[in-house]
Amino acid sequence: MYISINNENIFASNGGKDFDSEKKCIIFIHGAGMDHTIWSQQSRYFANKGYSVIALDLMGHGQSLGRASDDVKFIAKTVSKVINQLKIKEAVVVGHSLGALISIELAKIDNKIVSELVLLGVCMPMRVSDELLSNAKNNSQDAFRFITMWGHSNFSHLGQNIVPGVWLTGTSMKLLESSAKGVLFSDLIAVKNYDENNELLQNILCPTLLICGSEDMMTPIKNIEALDNNINKLSKIVIPNCGHMMMLEEPDIVRSEIASFLGYHKA
Repeated sequence: MYISINNENIFASNGGKDFDSEKKCIIFIHGAGMDHTIWSQQSRYFANKGYSVIALDLMGHGQSLGRASDDVKFIAKTVSKVINQLKIKEAVVVGHSLGALISIELAKIDNKIVSELVLLGVCMPMRVSDELLSNAKNNSQDAFRFITMWGHSNFSHLGQNIVPGVWLTGTSMKLLESSAKGVLFSDLIAVKNYDENNELLQNILCPTLLICGSEDMMTPIKNIEALDNNINKLSKIVIPNCGHMMMLEEPDIVRSEIASFLGYHKA
C-alpha cells in the first residue's frame, strides 16, 4: 500500500494481509541501500500471526517516491508521520543497521506508541570508511561489492542458503545495484553523522531486543558497549556464524527470536 507523506507516496508491504490499525503493528525498517523485500521472511510470518505489518520502503528507496534523506532524525520524523496517518495505536519497531538508528529515534518520538524495539546489526556510533563513502558518492560498483562482501558471513559466501534456489550474496548485490543513484551515499552519510549520546539510550523506556551476528564485520559485537550499558530493558542474542545481514542469512532464527521476545513481554 501507499501512504502520502509531504505529497510523496511511501510504499509499505503488509505481508500479504490487509492492514488493520486496531491490531498491534510491527513496523520493519530496512538498512542502507535496501528496501522492504529484505523482511519478506519475517513480514509474512507475523502478518499471519495476528499482527498488522508494514515493511517500509524509506523515501527514495524501492517503490517509494521522494528523495533519500541523509539525516536519521528527519527520516524518523517521516516514519512517525506514517504511524500517525495510519492511526497506529501500538507498534513494535524492528530496524536493521540504518533502520535500527531510525528505530531508536522513533522510540523517543513516539514513546507512547512504541511498545517494543528490535535492533539488528547496529552499534553506536556506527563508523563508515572514507573509501566506502567515496565509492558510494560516485555510484561505483565497488561500494556495492564492499557491502556485499563485508555484510555476509563466510558461510553465506559459500553459496549455500536455507531458502532453496536463493543466491544470497548475488541477490544482495542486485538489490544494491537497483537503488537509485545517490541513495546509498545519502544513507551512509546519515549513518556516519548520527552520533547521539548515551542519554538517548538511557531514555528508551520499552523492552528492547538486540540481535547480533557473531561474524558481523560492519557492526561488530565488540562495538555494542554503548547499547549494552545504557538501554535499561535490553535483551541480547548472538547468532553464531552469521554476518551483518542476519534477517537474510538466518531468517528462521531472527523470526523465532523476535516471536519469543514478543511472546515473553506479552505474557
